[in-house]
Amino acid sequence: MLIEELPLSSVKPYEKNPRKNEEAVAGVAESIKQFGFQQPIVIDKDGVIVAGHTRYKAAKRLGLKTVPCVRASALSPEQIKAYRILDNKLNEKATWNFETLSEELQSFKFNFDEFKVDFPKFDFKFESSDSDDTIEPTADNQKKSTIQMLRDNVVNLEPELAIYVVCRSEQDQEELYNFLVGKGYDAKCVRT
Repeated sequence: MLIEELPLSSVKPYEKNPRKNEEAVAGVAESIKQFGFQQPIVIDKDGVIVAGHTRYKAAKRLGLKTVPCVRASALSPEQIKAYRILDNKLNEKATWNFETLSEELQSFKFNFDEFKVDFPKFDFKFESSDSDDTIEPTADNQKKSTIQMLRDNVVNLEPELAIYVVCRSEQDQEELYNFLVGKGYDAKCVRT
C-alpha cells in the first residue's frame, strides 16, 4: 500500500456521498489535532474520495494543506461504489463489549475532558415500578464512567424493578441493549 501526501485541494469529495457526517467532523478534527493523521483518505484514480469524507472535512477545518491518501486503483468502478457504501455501513454493525471497554479505559490515563468534543453519554434515571420516585445520578456518579454506572446500578437490579435509560443516539441505544441482553436482562427499546 502506497501512501501519498497530496494537496488537500487535489482531493475531491464524492458528490453523491450519502453519509451524513457533520456531527463527527469536530471530533475527527480534534483527534487529528491531538494524534496526527493516522488513517489515510482512500481515493480513486481521479482523486475522488472513496472513504474518508469526514477526515477530509476535518482536515479542511484544521486548515491542513496536505493529507495522506491511498489510491484504490485496483478496484473497478462498481467495486469502488460498493466499497464506498460498505465502509460506512459495516461499521454500524459493530457493538461494544462494555466489560472489555471498561478494562481498557482503566488501563491508561487520558484526560478526555481536554479532548474538546462531547462524547455520547447515557443519561440514567432509576425508577421503581411501584413508585414515582426517581433517583438522579449523584455528583459522584457524574464523574464515573458509563461502564461503572452500569456495573453499580444495572447489573444487580432486582427482577421487579425497571430501568429507563435515555440514549443520545440509536447506536448508544443498540450498544446498551446488547449489553443488557448479554447480562440476561429483558430489555426493550422505545423512541420518545
